Amino acid sequence: MTIRPLALAGLVLAGTLPGLVPLPAAAGVAELHGTWRGCLHRSFGLQASLSGRMIAADAALRQCREAEEAYLAALSTSPLLDAEDVGRVRPALLMRAKDWLLGRRTSPI
Repeated sequence: MTIRPLALAGLVLAGTLPGLVPLPAAAGVAELHGTWRGCLHRSFGLQASLSGRMIAADAALRQCREAEEAYLAALSTSPLLDAEDVGRVRPALLMRAKDWLLGRRTSPI
């Protein structure tokens, strides 16, 4: 199931997202980014103890998709970016996140 960015932005503004703890109505981009990173870190830690690191990184990215979408939807509301810009950079962002989880990137995403 995919959620359109405007609908997702509405859910963010309403303060809740399915599968996540309720978000404050005024949650900013930084908070949503932190929520996504935290989800990735927790999910990867659990999955890595059960499987290989590469499989765990892929599973974490899949499991944290809702948090990622909330973060990207918040980014697309910026006056400097639109949904098309965010769509173009998403693959690079996911690659950076995967590198971060696998320890190839020392700086956080």
